[in-house]
Amino acid sequence: MKQLRKSASDRDMEKFFQEDKALFTKLYFTIPDAVILTDLRGKIIFVNDVAIKLGGYSNAKKIIGKDALSFISPQYREKAKINLARLLNDLPRPLTVYANDYALIAADGSHISLRFM
Repeated sequence: MKQLRKSASDRDMEKFFQEDKALFTKLYFTIPDAVILTDLRGKIIFVNDVAIKLGGYSNAKKIIGKDALSFISPQYREKAKINLARLLNDLPRPLTVYANDYALIAADGSHISLRFM
């Protein structure tokens, strides 16, 4: 049953991006914050230029398709898994924002403190 729910949610997300592509594109180019989107399995499907630069990467190809948890410092990964499970359990209701502080692993191996929302 959960797998069916996840598949439906993936289709809903795809439909949202297709219908609101113009809005999403505008936000992508203008938002001053780092944006990292994942699918429901935690694979990164989108990053904006701010996120790429913040992490010290040269382009999105080095990030897209990777497990988002691999970019979170080891001491925060368990917390991130728990919070992700909380978020997924709230679907398909309107998303509740769970603000959490984590450390992101940059391309050079340094750790950057961030607030994820």
